Amino acid sequence: MASGHRWQDLIGLETIKAIVKKIVPTWTNGLHAVQLELVSGILDGTDMLCCTATGDGKSAAFAIPCLVLLEYNNNPEAYPRGLPTRAKPIAVVITTTKALANNIVDELFKLNVSAFSYCAETLTEARKTGLHLAQEIKECVQWQVVCVDPEHLRDKEWREIMEGSTFQSNVLFAGIDEAHLINSWGLSFRPAFTLIGTFLRAAFRHRFPFWASRQLSNLVYQLNLFARVLGFSREASNSSGPTSAQIRNLPSDSWLVG
Repeated sequence: MASGHRWQDLIGLETIKAIVKKIVPTWTNGLHAVQLELVSGILDGTDMLCCTATGDGKSAAFAIPCLVLLEYNNNPEAYPRGLPTRAKPIAVVITTTKALANNIVDELFKLNVSAFSYCAETLTEARKTGLHLAQEIKECVQWQVVCVDPEHLRDKEWREIMEGSTFQSNVLFAGIDEAHLINSWGLSFRPAFTLIGTFLRAAFRHRFPFWASRQLSNLVYQLNLFARVLGFSREASNSSGPTSAQIRNLPSDSWLVG
C-alpha cells in the first residue's frame, strides 16, 4: 500500500465522494454518513462494527471499497496521489446462509461488482466443469467479492486460496453480515462462527480490517464478543474499552464503531 494521505482525511473523503458520484451516478445524494465512515475506515484498514437498521445501506460497504480502488487505480491522473490502495482489490464476506450469499451476489451485480458465492453447489459445479476455483479466486481477477460460510474456511481448497501471494497482498477486508449470529449460532450449532477471526487473522501475513454488521440491540454488551472473536485491535495505550473503537451516534439511529 502506498503511504501519504488517509482515506479518512478530508482529501480521502472528497476522493471517495468524487469516485462514487462517477461510478454510481444513480446515487444522486452520494453516500450517507454511515456509509462514508464505513468505506473510508475500511480503505484505511480500520476494524469497523456497524449497527444499523435493515435498509440503511450497509451492503454498500461490500461493494464501494473495491470499486473505489479500481477507479483510483485505473485513472490515477484524476485523483490525489498517495492514498492507500491494492493492485487487484478483493474482499471476503462471511455469510450465514447460502440464500444470504446469493442475495449479496445479486445486489453487488447491480453495482457492477463481480461477486461469487463459494458454497457446496458452486464447488460441485466447478468440479464438473473442470474449473479450478482456488486458482481463479487467488489470482484476484475474476471476482472482487467472494462470499463464503465459516465452515468452508477450513477446507483444503480455501487454505490454498489464502496462501496465494497475490491473494495475500490484495485482500482489502473481511466482512461479516448478520454478525449478531456469531453469538447465538456460534455458541450452539455452528461453532465455526466463533473461529472466524482466529482462522483468518492467522492465515495472513499482514493485518487487514474486519467489518461486521449487526442488528441494533445490546451494542455495548456485544463489544467484548466482537473484540475476542474477530480480533479487533486494541489501543497501545491503556484502554478500558474492549477495542480501540470509538462509538458514535449517527443518523438513522445507527451506530458505527471504528
